[in-house]
Amino acid sequence: MCVTSISSTVKKVLLPNEITAAVPDLKSSGPTSSEILHVGLLAVVAIVVLFTDSATKELHGTAVFYASLIRELLESGDPMLIYSDERAYLLKPPLVVWLSALTSKILGLSNFSVTFISRLAGVGVVLLTYALFRRWWSHAVAWLAAFAVLTNSTFVQFTATLRMDSLMMLGLMMSLVGWAYREKPWCWAAIFGGVTVAVLSKGPLGFAAIPLIVAHAALTRQSPFRRQMWWWSVLLLPIALWYASLVNIHGLKPFTELGADAARSTAMPQWDIWQSAYQEYVVKPARRYWPWLPLMLIGTGLALRRLWDTDLCKELRATYLWLFVWLLAVIIGAVLKPDHDIRYLYLGLPVLGLFSALTIGNWTQNRFATWFPLGLLSLTVALIVVPRDPAWRAHDTRATIEQINHSLIPNTVIHAIGGYPVPAGQARRQNTHRDWIHFYTGRTPTVLSWDQTQDNPPAFGNGIFLTLSRGHEARLEQFGLQKIFTTNEMIFALPQ
Repeated sequence: MCVTSISSTVKKVLLPNEITAAVPDLKSSGPTSSEILHVGLLAVVAIVVLFTDSATKELHGTAVFYASLIRELLESGDPMLIYSDERAYLLKPPLVVWLSALTSKILGLSNFSVTFISRLAGVGVVLLTYALFRRWWSHAVAWLAAFAVLTNSTFVQFTATLRMDSLMMLGLMMSLVGWAYREKPWCWAAIFGGVTVAVLSKGPLGFAAIPLIVAHAALTRQSPFRRQMWWWSVLLLPIALWYASLVNIHGLKPFTELGADAARSTAMPQWDIWQSAYQEYVVKPARRYWPWLPLMLIGTGLALRRLWDTDLCKELRATYLWLFVWLLAVIIGAVLKPDHDIRYLYLGLPVLGLFSALTIGNWTQNRFATWFPLGLLSLTVALIVVPRDPAWRAHDTRATIEQINHSLIPNTVIHAIGGYPVPAGQARRQNTHRDWIHFYTGRTPTVLSWDQTQDNPPAFGNGIFLTLSRGHEARLEQFGLQKIFTTNEMIFALPQ
C-alpha cells in the first residue's frame, strides 16, 4: 500500500475512493455496520438472481452434456470411470463434475442439484469482486462493480446453469484477493488454493491468476515472492496429482486433445477470423450489455485519465494500468482462439463492472445510502420472483419429462433423429440429442441423422425424440409422426 501525505489541496482533487486508497489508516478500523449490511444485501441479490428457476430451468447444449456425465458417474459409482476408460473425457478436469455429482447424490439428481455448484460459485465471484476492488476503491464503487458483474448477461447465462466458468472464476478471484490483501495471514492460502480450484475446474486457463499477479507486482514494483509462500505451495499438489494420473493412464493424449480443442475452428465457417471476432466481441456485447454499456465506456475513459493523474499514489495508478492489462489479455486471448464465443469475455467481467462503477461513483461522489442497495434488492425480487409467468422465463417441464419417462417402454431401443450418430467407442463429446435423453430418462438412445432416417426408417412404435427446432413440423409430417410431449428443448413423438 502506498503512503502519501495529502494536503487540503490534494483532497479537493482526489475522489473519496482514491483518498482512501492513498491513506491506509482510513481503512484500519474495518468495515462499518452499514457496509456489512450492504454486502449482505448483495449476497441476497446474487442468490435471487442466480438461483431463481434453478429447479425448473431445463438444461441444453454443453450443460446437459455435463449433466449426462454426472448421471453416468453416479450410475457407475466410480468417480474415475469417465476419465479413465476407453471413451475418457479429457478436455476438462473433474472438480465441477465431482462436486455436482456429490450434490446430486445428497439431494437427488435434478436440474437444481447438478447446477448448484455453478450457481453457488457465481455468488462467491460476486462477493470476491467486491472484496478485490474494496482494497483500492470505496465501498460504493466496489459494491456497484460487483452488482454490475452480477447483472451482466454473459455472467448470468454461463453461471445460472451447469458450466465450468464460474468455479474457475471463483478460483481466479480467490487468488487475486489473496494478492490484494497480501499483508493478511491467509493471503498465500487464498492465492495457491485459488489456482488449484481454477485449474481443476477448467484446465490450464486456471493458471491465469499467476501472470495477473506477476503483472501487478511488476507495475507496483513489488516482489511477488515471499519466504512464507513456499509452505503454501503444497496446495498446488492436487493439480500435479491429477495430471500425473492422466499421463499414467493415457500418456500424452490429454495434452494433445487440449491442443486440438484450443485450435478448433469457428462454428461459423462462412466468416473469417475477424468477422467472427467482431460478431462475438463487438456486436453481441453492444446488444446485450445494457444498461451498463455506456457506463462501461465512460468508466474506461475515466480510468485512462487516472493513468496520468499525478495526484494519485503510485500503487493506485499502477492498479489502473493493471486493469487494462487484465482486460486486454482477455480480449487478445479470446480473439486468438479460432472458435470465438462471447463466453470468453467472462474472465474480464470484473474489470468491465469496475469501469461501470467508476462512472456512477464519479456522479455520486462514491457514496450511497442504505436505501440504494435495499431498493435494488426489492427491484430484483419484483422483476424475477413475483411474476408468475413472465415471457422470458422458461416453463417448468418437470411434469412433462416425468410423463415421457412413464411412456417409454422398458428394455426397448430408443431412437433420436436429427442429430449426428455417435460411433461406438468414440470419446465422450457433446451430443445434444443423446445427452438430453440420457440425463432426463436414464436411457441411451440410438442417434440417427435425417438422411439415415430417410434411407432406412427405424421402427417408430416405441416413440422417437427430436429437437424442438426450426423445420420440425415438416419432419413430423414427412415421417407420419405426431407430437405427444414437448419440452423447451425436445419433442417426444409417436406414429399417427
